Amino acid sequence: MFSLLLLASVAYGLSTLLTPVFRGLCHRWNLVDQPDGDRKIHVAPVPRIGGVSILLAYAGAFGALFLTPMQGKTVAQSGIDLALRLLPAVSVVFLTGLIDDLRHLRPLTKLLGQCAGATLAFSAGVRIAGVAGIEFGTAVSFAVTLGWFVICMNAFNLIDGLDGLASGVGLCGALTVLAAAWMQGNFALAMAAVPLAGALAGFLRYNRAPASVFLGDSGSLLIGFLLGSAGIIWGQKSATLFSMSAPVIAMALPIGEMVLSTVRRLMRGQPVSRADRRHIHHRLLDQGLTPRKAAYILYGVCAVFAALSLSLGFIQQRFAGLVIIAFCVAIWYGIRNLGYHEFEVAGDLITGGAFQQLLDVQVELRQLSESLDSAESWEARVEVLRRACPSFGFCGFELRLPEETISVLDLHTEAPEIRIEVPLDTGGSIVLERELNQQRRQVAVPEFVRVIRQHLSAPVATSASSLGALARAASAGAGVAATYSR
Repeated sequence: MFSLLLLASVAYGLSTLLTPVFRGLCHRWNLVDQPDGDRKIHVAPVPRIGGVSILLAYAGAFGALFLTPMQGKTVAQSGIDLALRLLPAVSVVFLTGLIDDLRHLRPLTKLLGQCAGATLAFSAGVRIAGVAGIEFGTAVSFAVTLGWFVICMNAFNLIDGLDGLASGVGLCGALTVLAAAWMQGNFALAMAAVPLAGALAGFLRYNRAPASVFLGDSGSLLIGFLLGSAGIIWGQKSATLFSMSAPVIAMALPIGEMVLSTVRRLMRGQPVSRADRRHIHHRLLDQGLTPRKAAYILYGVCAVFAALSLSLGFIQQRFAGLVIIAFCVAIWYGIRNLGYHEFEVAGDLITGGAFQQLLDVQVELRQLSESLDSAESWEARVEVLRRACPSFGFCGFELRLPEETISVLDLHTEAPEIRIEVPLDTGGSIVLERELNQQRRQVAVPEFVRVIRQHLSAPVATSASSLGALARAASAGAGVAATYSR
């Protein structure tokens, strides 16, 4: 217990002392984050490499422990091999974030640095060997472990957009790991979590709104990596079916933010790495909350998730599913109330039948494209168009070729009020006719026009007599008038 108190006290003290020192150096060296009035809502330049003080406070706490004759020192020394093996991974992750703070790395380069750190951690023995009682092979274990570390690091990187949010959520995560370690009797895990909690508590004094220093990528990636490592060790020590569920639920806020951001950008065809102002904390700010109140609300959400994750450690396994269900309900409720229109529209498309209609339209467009592509004469193309036009709300068309013209019009319709002329690359054009009040498949009109223009622009051989025969054949159809002229 005294060892834990020493680790927490030293980490807190070093973080409290070092943070203003590096803050001053950042101002002197102009290593500051400039406000832009949009995503960066701070009013003055703020230093952005707060992760340096957190790393030094974390490492300094263990250094102080090794210099004392306390009993916990022996426990710490027993795990020194793992700590030393993890040191290269921690260094790579921290340096990746620090270089990004100083030089602004490309997203791919930044991801490669994260993967390198995760690979080193896997080599050091910090790996997800299985989930829900299923043992993984080496390749699967590596892929899952790599994904977990990348998710954790980017999750904390994404939520670091509001004063005190990432550091406060990281503090909540470290305290949750500490509580889990106490429940498991895992003293080594507790010693890994305590200095991180102390360092973040000291840093939070300067990082809460209005912040005078930011974590930067060096800090957010470091927190995500350390908590990701602790989560793996936590899961390794759990013998329940839901071994990795507890760490996931404990970090549900940052992980959920990352998943939401990725999915909604993919749904809209936007780059995953593209920054925007639609994160969870931005949604709360848009509802009129101050940055400090928004952070406090999200701290409360983290506390609820922490309680759910810890409950998996002492309830009977047959009730663990209820905790998972409660967690999923909470996630669903949060998404519904944050105003993410992407998910609302997607849900309406599926439940309201619009998705099926869009699917039907796309299938018919593909069939139209294939039919026109296989048509080897103008007669065949005209016949394909005559059959396809009603499906897309067109009552007829006029195909104007360089030497001949053929018109096809539905006699049952009133005089068409909309005429769309589409030029063809090989000369001539096609005029599509549509009634003004026709609502059928309006959204598909541009795509329909594109498909027609693409396929009719390819030349084919034909003759005047064959087009005349086609006009007579079309006019014989019920309700269709067809004319041909040269």
